[in-house]
Amino acid sequence: MKNRLIDAIPLPPFFALAGQIYDTASNMLDLNWAPLSGACVVSRKVWDKLPAETQAALRESAEKAGNDIRAQARKEMTESVEAMKKRGLTVYTLTPEAEVEWRKLAESAYPKIRGGLVPVEMFDEVMQLLAEYRAAHTP
Repeated sequence: MKNRLIDAIPLPPFFALAGQIYDTASNMLDLNWAPLSGACVVSRKVWDKLPAETQAALRESAEKAGNDIRAQARKEMTESVEAMKKRGLTVYTLTPEAEVEWRKLAESAYPKIRGGLVPVEMFDEVMQLLAEYRAAHTP
């Protein structure tokens, strides 16, 4: 029974499907902004002791694993949304104008993230890489 008390649940589709959230919250905004990230952290001291060939092999392996994980996650996301749609989920697509508003809202948190949650140098580098990517991939 739907009680209409839930306004929003920010979850990746896979988790929404697993938790059967679509039964309580039957509307979804197609807003792909829930990144899942991971890392293998190695101290500089240990890394510097590894032979160059081993470092190269680890980098190559990590890149391949990252690509494989990303592809599988995207596949699972699509499959999860389709499964929920079959069970009554309604998916709404953002207009370009609404996406601009969502982006502005997200960017308003950047001052708290930069230097707070993420070191300034790293934040700035990621923002520069993002700008370069968007410039190269925006029609």
